[in-house]
Amino acid sequence: MYADDLILLSITVTDLQRLLDMCNSLFTDLDLPINISKCHCLRISPRCNLECKNLTINGKDICWVDEIRFLGVTISKNKIFKCPWEAA
Repeated sequence: MYADDLILLSITVTDLQRLLDMCNSLFTDLDLPINISKCHCLRISPRCNLECKNLTINGKDICWVDEIRFLGVTISKNKIFKCPWEAA
């Protein structure tokens, strides 16, 4: 497993920040640096278009995006979970 193969899911943005903090602490203990430039956040919920607080790792902001490619599958920001298959 490689760090760029990981995906974190949570019910709230606050819980996601807690998960990021826990992962960062564990990865630091294991001497596995996190490449912030490869980290992105995406919201899937009825409130997906509302502006949201930035999440951080080591004080650096993680970008909110409209789409993420994960293991060859595109996941899009939407009110429901949606994967456009055109690119696949």
